[in-house]
This record gives sequence, structure tokens and C-alpha cells, in this order.
Amino acid sequence: MNNKVEIDKSPSDYREYRYVKLENGISVLLIHDEQEQQSAASLSVGNGGSYNGDTGYFCTSYYFKINQQHLEQALDRFSSFFISPLFTKDAPHREVNAVNSEYQANVQNDNVHSFYATLMSFDDHPLTMFNCGSLETLNKADLHSKMVEFYHKYYSANLMNLVIIGPQSLDELEKLATSYFSSIKNNNVNVEFFFIDIALTEKGLENYDAIIGHIYNYIELMKKVDVSYLYDEKQQLQHSSWAAIGKSDLMTYAETISKHFCINSIERGDILSFEYIFESFNTKQYQEILNCFNPENAIPENFDIKSEQTNVVQPLDKLFDEQGITVLFSPDTQFNTPLANFYFKFNSSIATARQLTMVYLLKKCAKILLNEDVRYFALMSGTKFKWEITLTGVSYRIRGFNDKIAPIILDIFSKLSTFDLSEIQFQLAVAKALEKKRNTAFCSPIDHGLNQIRPFLCNTIFGTAEDIHVLESVDYQEFLYFVRHYFKTMNIQSVITGNLSREEVLNFSNQLPKVMNERRPSPKCDILYPRSVELTQGKRYHLRQTFVDENQVNSVCIAYFQVGKGSVELYSMGMLYDQLIYSSFFSELRTKQQLGYIVETASDKELATVHLRVQVQSDTKDPEYLFDRIDEYIQQGLKEELNALDESEIQKYVTSLQEILLQKKPNNRRQALEYTQITQTYEGDQKIRQKQVDYLSTVKKCDVLDFFEQYVLNKEKRKMVVVQIYGRGHKINPINDPNAIELTDPVEFKSSIGLYPPFCLTK
Repeated sequence: MNNKVEIDKSPSDYREYRYVKLENGISVLLIHDEQEQQSAASLSVGNGGSYNGDTGYFCTSYYFKINQQHLEQALDRFSSFFISPLFTKDAPHREVNAVNSEYQANVQNDNVHSFYATLMSFDDHPLTMFNCGSLETLNKADLHSKMVEFYHKYYSANLMNLVIIGPQSLDELEKLATSYFSSIKNNNVNVEFFFIDIALTEKGLENYDAIIGHIYNYIELMKKVDVSYLYDEKQQLQHSSWAAIGKSDLMTYAETISKHFCINSIERGDILSFEYIFESFNTKQYQEILNCFNPENAIPENFDIKSEQTNVVQPLDKLFDEQGITVLFSPDTQFNTPLANFYFKFNSSIATARQLTMVYLLKKCAKILLNEDVRYFALMSGTKFKWEITLTGVSYRIRGFNDKIAPIILDIFSKLSTFDLSEIQFQLAVAKALEKKRNTAFCSPIDHGLNQIRPFLCNTIFGTAEDIHVLESVDYQEFLYFVRHYFKTMNIQSVITGNLSREEVLNFSNQLPKVMNERRPSPKCDILYPRSVELTQGKRYHLRQTFVDENQVNSVCIAYFQVGKGSVELYSMGMLYDQLIYSSFFSELRTKQQLGYIVETASDKELATVHLRVQVQSDTKDPEYLFDRIDEYIQQGLKEELNALDESEIQKYVTSLQEILLQKKPNNRRQALEYTQITQTYEGDQKIRQKQVDYLSTVKKCDVLDFFEQYVLNKEKRKMVVVQIYGRGHKINPINDPNAIELTDPVEFKSSIGLYPPFCLTK
């Protein structure tokens, strides 16, 4: 084995790396992370492939994450997939149905259409062949033998790349890799595209041939003009990013590196740095005029760490509460990176469908407004934006190097509050917003079902038809007046985290109201907070619709079980219940009953209200059949499985969930997301995770069964919503159940039912 490759790693990366090549040819990267409580592994095979892990054109990746004490047992099972796969006779034909369901789910997907249209431009190339699979193409008598043949031909050790990461020492990890992966056979198998994507307006689509011509003209221009300044800007930005790179999710990190190994041109020592470290641009000196295009003071230069790195999470502290602006702050004391995260939640008195739709239009306009003056400089400074409109309201998330981020944000708020948008820009934004809203009817079937039920479950959500009506009728002057008034009167609640000092945050907080034009914040009594409806016990509400898309072959059933207003107990039991039931539902409804490719469960905590959710998408069964199978399994199979669990098995699930709740966040960004989730979902309770862990320590099997009985099993006690969206060939039949209530009008429904207490950002 070769252990002499030196891995180039970021200055901020404390982990230890070792590259080895096993005797059978597998490339292995071992990563020791003493701060991790979990371990992960990923194996990528340098071919196409057709498995459920992660299939690409040039490699297939298989990966997992597990509590670190179980790593060896997991690697034993994991390696067996590649050493001696079972290949039972019936397995391939059973999975064909799942592959066909996946194919049917993507038939109406515009992103998939665009991708295949691109591939079709390569005449007579293998990439132009059908590469997903369907019943017609896969359901062949020789499928099993073809699959075995593919395995023996391409699943060769010399094409495999393995990454193992965990708190174990490098010597321990190397021993595990050698013990469990050296037996994979080496068959000595020998085996880039450049895409330009352009989003077109309708006029652009009509003149696509001219646009293609412009692309080639620009390429010719690039051959003649010195563009090294662009390269140098990118080099500096990437160097800054490399110096401050943070940790990512353990499994994602392992998967990404194993895929990079499949790119043969990458030197093994550069496997971590090749995307960041640019060599010097080998060209003539800059032309003097091109130097004028370099943005001054954009690229970050100061990487000083502001707080002592104690590796202890600092609680949020309220530093500012004036002029309708509240600022919570927590310094970074654990990630040692020069990054900061700003989160802004906009609260206002807006309540009508017209006002809420104009806020949506504002999101579209803001990108246009900021494009030329702000976004380029933000890009050069490594700053990223995300404007979100969710059930909890409107928010703006900004992340970047602390050296430059505050002035950029102040500039953004200054431009948004004056909102000097031209009428042409307004018309362009309206056209984009209308296109987006009209296309929501053609989104994925599951997402469509979720979108359709939301207006019934929250007092501040309206339907797509209302949005389209407003967008078709709003005029330029009305919109400008609304936006400027909105920014004058909104209340802003902000969470700031990262490599900043208290003085810097206070200085920013004092400047923010000054750059916003004539602030007149609304009194707190005028603020409208979103509220969740409180369903009636023993009733089952049905929302039943057909897809607008007549070519949609999939049908959907989503079963909601409302648990109630959030509390430590209900949050914890909801999460535990989801862990308990996911694999059972998947095994029964997808694998055994073959209902469809998508079978999912979830525990929702939106608006501080707990819901459990089961959703199934099928290209063969109608929504009535899907609901009957879901409820039948709840009443019989799942009930039996939960009853069969002994106390020790329940405690394994409890312990696993406790470890997840206490798991340290891997990087600055994830810690910032945790803070905003605490302020949004858990109403500012910063001790919620420890409270959940403490409560779970008291949970017994009888508590799990009682929770299941009250909120899921018992038809007289449970509060249930069933969303049923019918695909092509399936018709809606009458409901013959006195406890079933048909949902048709969200306004009428919400006026006839109670609401839970209002959700607030913080207590």
C-alpha cells in the first residue's frame, strides 16, 4: 500500500488525512476527526450505474452515516454489497416498478426536459440514449443475467474510491478499510462536458438562434482579449474561501470526496484543494484599461478571528431593540473561520392576499434591482443571499466574510427602502412571477399536494389563483407605493452570528435604521403573526383534486396527523415517532406492496404546531387505494410492529435521537441555521435541545404506544387531513363516511374553525 501522498488541506482544517491504495487497487482516503460523534463512509465506482445511492454519468456513489461505535459492523455489511451481492432472482424485477415510478415522476419535469434536450445535441453519442429506465425497457426476461454481467464487468476494485471519516485514529480506519475492502476483485477495467446555461425570456426563446450566435461571438472575443483580471479575481476569492473553509455534513463530505476521486486528472494530494487553489494565470501583463474593471475593496482581506475559540456554543444575546429593529447576537467561538451570518425576519401588518402577493413580487424585483449595483461586488466578496417566503413569513438570509458583509447589507437595505425600480424592470419581474405561479401546477406531484393544502392550514396563506389574479392586475405605481410603505413600517427581527465583535454588531444595528428611508415602524399590536388551524378531534378532512396537467400519470396521497401546539414533549415524541415508523412504512408500502417510488414520512413543526405526515406517490394506484393501504397498515401492521418492540429496542431509538439532538453542528452556517430554527420554530427557547434530551430519558414503551393510540391510531381521537391528488385515468368518487369532511374553499373553512395561538419569532 502507498501511504506517501501528502494531502493539501485548508489552514482552518484541523482534521488528519491519510491516502492509501489497497493491494486490489481501491483508492482510499481516511479522515480522522476527533470532534465527531458519528462516522461516515462513501464508495464511488467509476462508471455510470443504476442503483439507489447516487447515480451519475461517470460514477455511482453509495454512502451512509452512523453512530461511531457501530462503524465496524456497518462497514462489514457495506463492503459485502460489493464483495458478494445477493442478486436474488426476484429482486431486479421488483425494483423495475420502482424505477418506472421514478421515470414517471420525471416525465413532466422541465429541468429533466432541458437536460435531455442538451444531451440530444451530441449526435450518435451514448449520452443520447435513454438512461433512466421504464417498464417497457427494463422488464425483460434476461434482466437478472444482464445485471449480474454488468456487476462483474464494471464493479472492479481499480475503479472504486473509498472515503471513511470518523473519530477513530487513522491507524484504526486503515485497518478497517484493509480488513473489509481488500477482498473486492480487481478486474483491471479500463474505461467533459462543458455546458452553457442561459435563462431565456419569451422573446429570447423566439430568437434563440441569434443568442447562440452571440455566444460564439463572445467565445471568439475571449480568444483575443486578456481576461486574466477575471481569473485573478476568482483566484483571490477562492483563496479566501479555501483559507476559511468550514466543515460540512459528515456523509456529504465523504460522498463528495469519493466522487472527486473518479476524476482521474486530479492529483491525489490535491483532492481537497483542487477546486480552490488556482495556479498563476500564464498570459501577458494586464492591459491597462482592463485594470479599471477591478472592483475596489471588494475581495476580503482581514481574516482575524474576533473571539476566543473555546469550543463552547454561545447563547444568543439581545444587543439592540430600537425603532422596530431587534438584534440577537452570538459570536463564533468554535469554528475559527472569518465568516458571518445575518438573518432578517420581516414582520408587518399585511394581511390580504393582494398585499402578500406583492411581497412575493418584491422578492422577484429585489434581485433585478440589486443585480448591477450590489450583486457583483457581493459575489467578489463571497457573499451569498437567500430571500425566503415561508409559512412563518418573509425573511432574508445573508452569509459571507465578516470583513465585507456589513457594508454590503447596509447598501442592500438602503436600495430596498428607496426602491428605485424602473417600469420596464417592474414589467419583467411581473412576467417572471406570473410564469412561476402558473407553473406551480406542473411541479412535482408531492409538492403540488403540499402546496394545495397549505391555504387551508394557515391563516396567512392564500391560493395560487389569488396570486395570479393580483399579478395580472397590479400596476407600477401601486406596487412602488406598497413596497416603500412596507419597508418604512415593517418590524425587523435579526439573528446575527459568526466572526464579529459585539461592538461591530452594535455599530451595524445603529446604522441600519439610518440607511432606511423615513422609518415609521408599526406598533407591535398591529403585527400579524401566522397561525395554524386547530382541527376537530375525530374528524377526517379530505382535499381531493385532479391535476391541472392532463398528462400527469402519478397520483398522490398525503396523510396529516395533527398532534397539537408545540411543547418539549410533543416535539420530542414527534421526532421519535418519525424515526420509529419510517423504515416500516417504506418496507411495507414501497418494497412489499409496490405502491410507488416515493414513500415518505415526516414530523413537521411549522408555526410551533406538531404534525406527523405520511405521503405516497404512485403511477399505478389511485389516491383512494393509497389512503386505504396507509390506514390499513396503521391499524394492523404498524400497530403490531410497535407492540412487538421490547423496552430495549425502544431505548435504542431514544438514544439515537438524543445523540442527534446533542450533535455539535459541523460549521458556522449550520450553527446559524440552528439559531434561526430555535427562534422561528421553538419561539426562542435556547435550551430546547437539552430539554428534549432530558424528556426522552423518561420515555418508555408505554409512552410510545399511548402517543400512537391518541394521535394516529384511534379514529375517534385523532385529527386528520388527507390530501388526494388524482392523476390521469383516476376519477374522484363520493366519500361515504359521516366523519369525513370535504375541503373545497380555504376561506370558508378557516372562518369555521379555531386557530392555535399566534406564532412569534421569540418569546
